[in-house]
Amino acid sequence: MKENQNTSKPLASMMASNKIQEKIEKVLIGDRKYLDKEYSAKKLAAELGTNTRYISEIIRDRFHCNFALLVNSYRIRDAMRMLEDPQYRDKSVEEIAHMAGYTNRQTFYNAFHRIARTTPRKYRMEQGNLRQQAKAKGQ
Repeated sequence: MKENQNTSKPLASMMASNKIQEKIEKVLIGDRKYLDKEYSAKKLAAELGTNTRYISEIIRDRFHCNFALLVNSYRIRDAMRMLEDPQYRDKSVEEIAHMAGYTNRQTFYNAFHRIARTTPRKYRMEQGNLRQQAKAKGQ
């Protein structure tokens, strides 16, 4: 009987981790909490009815990073999408950074470079060049 209990604990633990992972994704992505400049692992834990240590463990195990990097990855994806989109052409890089959830220009640039391996301005220029090349090929 002890063997069954020991094997069921990891399964129960894995199921609980899956459920927390889904909740993290729903809150951070679905509810777009990653855009909230004041949102923290502590607030996420409170919202999910658990503690920050457990949230940090789930994020590390399931997303292979820490809370800050997870939030930054979602924010940078949004910023990249905006930098690519002609609809946001009139917005400065700093305005896009703010729209993506950053309050500090340098923090945005550092996170962007760490994730995209280029600067936001270079990324925007490269994407514009790619659009122009695609247009030229289509003509």
